[in-house]
Amino acid sequence: VIKLDIEGNDCNALLGAQDALARFHPFILFEYWHNTPEATAQAAFDLLAQCGYTLAALHTNGKQTTFDWRADRSARHTDLIAY
Repeated sequence: VIKLDIEGNDCNALLGAQDALARFHPFILFEYWHNTPEATAQAAFDLLAQCGYTLAALHTNGKQTTFDWRADRSARHTDLIAY
């Protein structure tokens, strides 16, 4: 399990962990900040897809919903799980 909470740098950290994600496929809990540069977000979410991850948004009521980083920009950030 990897848990990230690094105030908007989570996508950069995921990109830096490329080898570990591909090799070990850990569960990842992280915040996606909607002001992340689009190219960085695209690269991070492409990496997760290439590694076979499914993304879900985590909500305060305990529910999970599917997540599309391009579509949901209503909040400052979204808590995500990648599995």
